Amino acid sequence: MTNSELGQILRGQGITSDAVLHRILDQARGRPAWAVRLGSLLKDVEWWNKVMRGDTVRAEVDRYLRNARISEHPYEVLAMIALIGGLRDIELKTLADLLGATVLDIHSTVRKIAQSGLLDAEPEMVRGERTAVLYSVQPDLLAASVCADAFFSGAPAPLTPGQLQAAFPDRALAILLNSVIAELVGASHPIRPSTAQIVETVGTSWGRAEDSLLSHFALLGAAEARFVMNLVTEALGTALGARTALNEPDTYLYYDNPTANVRGELLAEIAARSPRRIGYLEALSFVQRGAVTLLDARVTIDTFLNSFLENVRQVDLGEPVRVSELVMLSEAVGQLPSVSENAMRAFFELATGVLMPVWEANYTAPDQPRSFNLRSYLLPADSLEKVASPVLDRLEREVAAVTPDAFIKLLKTLESWVHLARGFARHGGLVVTSEHRAAARVVAGRFAHLLAATTLTPGMRQRLNEVAAPLGLKWDEQDNLFAALAGHDPDAYEPAEDPDDDDDQGSKYLARYEAKVSAERARIESAVTPYLTQAPVVLCERLEDLRSDLVLAKKLDKVSTAFEVIARKTDAVDLVPWLEAAIDHGLEGHARPVVRALVSADAIPETLVERLLATADGRFAALRTSIEYGTGRNLEQMMTSVTVDDFRHRMHDSFLFASPAALRVLNQHADRQVAALAMTSWAHWYEYASRTDRSDIERVTAQLEAIPDWTTTMLELDIPSPLDDHALERGLVVLARTSPADFETLFLRHIRKEGYPHNDFDEWAPAAATLDHTHKTQIWDRVREHPCRQEVFWALAGGDSEWVGDRIAANEVGEPAGLLGHQMFGAPAKLSPEDMARLFGPYADPELILESLPGPPSDGGVETAEHRLQQATELAASELPEVAQVGRAGVEIYTVRLAAACKYAREQELRGNPWD
Repeated sequence: MTNSELGQILRGQGITSDAVLHRILDQARGRPAWAVRLGSLLKDVEWWNKVMRGDTVRAEVDRYLRNARISEHPYEVLAMIALIGGLRDIELKTLADLLGATVLDIHSTVRKIAQSGLLDAEPEMVRGERTAVLYSVQPDLLAASVCADAFFSGAPAPLTPGQLQAAFPDRALAILLNSVIAELVGASHPIRPSTAQIVETVGTSWGRAEDSLLSHFALLGAAEARFVMNLVTEALGTALGARTALNEPDTYLYYDNPTANVRGELLAEIAARSPRRIGYLEALSFVQRGAVTLLDARVTIDTFLNSFLENVRQVDLGEPVRVSELVMLSEAVGQLPSVSENAMRAFFELATGVLMPVWEANYTAPDQPRSFNLRSYLLPADSLEKVASPVLDRLEREVAAVTPDAFIKLLKTLESWVHLARGFARHGGLVVTSEHRAAARVVAGRFAHLLAATTLTPGMRQRLNEVAAPLGLKWDEQDNLFAALAGHDPDAYEPAEDPDDDDDQGSKYLARYEAKVSAERARIESAVTPYLTQAPVVLCERLEDLRSDLVLAKKLDKVSTAFEVIARKTDAVDLVPWLEAAIDHGLEGHARPVVRALVSADAIPETLVERLLATADGRFAALRTSIEYGTGRNLEQMMTSVTVDDFRHRMHDSFLFASPAALRVLNQHADRQVAALAMTSWAHWYEYASRTDRSDIERVTAQLEAIPDWTTTMLELDIPSPLDDHALERGLVVLARTSPADFETLFLRHIRKEGYPHNDFDEWAPAAATLDHTHKTQIWDRVREHPCRQEVFWALAGGDSEWVGDRIAANEVGEPAGLLGHQMFGAPAKLSPEDMARLFGPYADPELILESLPGPPSDGGVETAEHRLQQATELAASELPEVAQVGRAGVEIYTVRLAAACKYAREQELRGNPWD
């Protein structure tokens, strides 16, 4: 039986804990009798540990094998296969020689044990071909329990682990691992490997098996845990030292050398499971050491620390969190040493995670294959302060060491406390009680005052004020300019003034919004006006100094509003020095209002234009502004400097209100690719303007008069291009509608590009579909023998079944079945299922026709078979005989396919591999 079916039985017995269900289902592995027996035994406290260790299942297996009369030594064979981690059918002779039996006898024993369900027989595949059958004891807990009983219980064993290792030298790691696990499940006479054996067996190239050995070995005791964590920490440093140079620092999940990531995850997991043997403080010291190792290599530690906390909280099975454990964790975090800058950084990030009052876990559902349970966790109200206080005590002593980065992370945690104090709903139906809200408010208030005692910059103070506002807390800002630019919205946390049934709510909201915008502009103007009588460098220096704080407060865009104030003073202020000062201080991207005023008046000196265009932000602002407002010499200089690379930054968005003068210069650009890109960008907007905004007709008319040969210019377009896909697609549609002949020329040139990838016609298909039948046929006649003929055909068809039918009837497509095939990603859509069956039924197999229809985004298993069967069923109900015939044949094919897919999926689920 599958886990879903067994889960229904167990839940009917009253077992509702997902964690317990996981353990029972892992042992039962498709055996209903075992599941029922284990479920009933778990209700008896005396049997709990025996069930969890696998002793109960092992005893049942022993009793069964003794009574089944499979052979003289079935239990011993099972135990040896369990200890060596599995036996291949090509290794039967080796085992037979060890036992002094015949190969036929051992083969018969193994086969009968497998038939009883105690051995899983799975073919080992290499390049799609079976090389051997691997027999393994399932589940893993049964294998461990059998090993403990047969080899490590003091009773005589058929062979020693040393003899098995000599006979199967490639299984040394598996034998060592099963020896360790046997001790963990209660072997009475365990043989514990030495640390030297562990080092020798693990070697330097670790995989999943080596990680599993180290993880289990660390569970044996305090000395073993310390040894393993030291070994993994050293390996982490080695992996980080050997990594190749990264393009960007401060990254964790990188692709050039994932070894360090694996080492970090392993260290976090082992450290999280070690506190009961070595204590939380010592376990955390290894975590801090690993975090410092990562930080020294300029690698972020978020994932590493999150992995540690998830393992500490044991949320992978949905188990409840023990408050006492979290209190000890919090106390240990409060005692971490601060021996270096990176050690303090690790402490602050650990404190951030430990202080979180709520968290979510997404764990696999035990009896629901391919599904997850999302659960929220919240400590009891009377425990919130107990868990938070030790860390807050330490933070209060370290306020002087809190960096801006640490402040932001801690502020995010404070925000969670504020949300809890306000009773925000959580995932999974978690209810926040009034007791939780009251307790959270106390902790949040203390936390907020703690952060206020750090060395606050204006940006940090602004963020703190935003987060703490619901608590009724506020710290005044002394910097008037920053306060004006990043003014706090006083209504951010106030309830709506208008009731839901107010018919005029929309207009009132708009009026209130406009009033806020006006007040904000007035506030900024009041703060900027005093600077207008001073040298421009004074204000620009102040804005440059405030940049990081404005970024932190998410108000950097308000710098442009300051330059709007300046730009409006054209009668009283010389704007050229202001633009120079903005460039000198890296503010040219925000000075766009000043640039607009100057280019409109053709007043930017030539040398200043060159400086403006030499910076990324300045170039972006200057070119986009000039397209709409530029005049005279400034416009000419700006537009002639445009390059192809400028279009990689969504420059096409600037062409909606492009001036006729700018379009004229760009259409005559020396770089004809720039000219073609500019005309395509304009065409993208021309279609929308002429189709939806008739009041814009005068502007469009003027633009057309400035570029009468724009379709000819677009012929020089080279694709692929740096344009946004949508802009390119709509520009090509306009070309096809305006000048089908020019589009035909451009399309044919694209198709005939030597070596260009197939299936890249998704941007062309909408335009090609707008052509009339004559132009479509003209194109098709010239590409019938092209390697891309299939993709081009469907791009031209555009869902037009009449044109497709005419081409087939005129025998212009060669073999019609050659147009069919799997729908590639990005390929143009074909016809409706009924039209496909009607037109191609006489020429192609029903299976090929159905495979040509859109399918679900899956791996070709059950979902795909169900989808195809549904399509075939719908076709079979058609009133057209030729369509119904295709549908009926498809139903026969995919009924068989679905049954096979379901059988395979069930086999994988029984094996515990529902994702395969």
